[in-house]
Amino acid sequence: MTGVVTRALNAGPGGTVEIAECQEGFARVFYRPKEPDLEAEQLFLAAVDGAWTVLTYGTVNDCTDDDLRPAGLEDACIALGLRPGSHASEGSLTIDQMNALITAQVARSPLGTSTAFSCDPYHGGLTSGAVPICRPDPEPTDAQFPLLTALVLDGGAGTVAWAQAGIENPSLNADAFLSGSLPRGLNCTQLVADPTFAADISRRLTPNLVCFAVVLYWFLEDRPTPRMDVDSNGIPCETLFPDDVVNVVWNGGYVS
Repeated sequence: MTGVVTRALNAGPGGTVEIAECQEGFARVFYRPKEPDLEAEQLFLAAVDGAWTVLTYGTVNDCTDDDLRPAGLEDACIALGLRPGSHASEGSLTIDQMNALITAQVARSPLGTSTAFSCDPYHGGLTSGAVPICRPDPEPTDAQFPLLTALVLDGGAGTVAWAQAGIENPSLNADAFLSGSLPRGLNCTQLVADPTFAADISRRLTPNLVCFAVVLYWFLEDRPTPRMDVDSNGIPCETLFPDDVVNVVWNGGYVS
């Protein structure tokens, strides 16, 4: 597999190939160049006639896109458990339901504001595994306003966990979570041990919000199994946290 990857990328010596998922004749791998200033490449591969072939590669390949290309990539995403939309049992919230849910929960939370909120589907639509970003609607022009990162835990049941991001918890801003120095393709142990995660999250936030951040990472990585969900029960990295912390996040609502 290493030779196929390096030939496809025309990569020089010294880089490493890390297998993120591999099952049912498909694989997703990351090639990390030797040069620290270069981004990792993500590749999807398929086994054809007993040999690996590269379907596509790039620094970003999102299995939640509505129209996946090239042919075969959607099959790979589904086989590898990276395609949330492939789960027939997962219902979806409408945008009006999402906005009403967050608005009502914010009003009952310690934030205590009756301001209406409007959520944008940042990652994965509004099915289970989605990450919306929610803002007051309309946004105030004369003051700072709360920015929320939400996690759609169960689209069918309408279970959503959310936390303050913005200036209150900038490390939970979904649109910046993986765009900095936090690597992609990590497992649970690697994630919590990563220097960036430790400095920006573990040492700054409550255990509940640290657990929220781990689930956020898992969602933005398209819920990799078994890399972050070893027992395939739909809850990543649960052994890293006490049961009460895990329950706070997965019961939904305001996480603080």
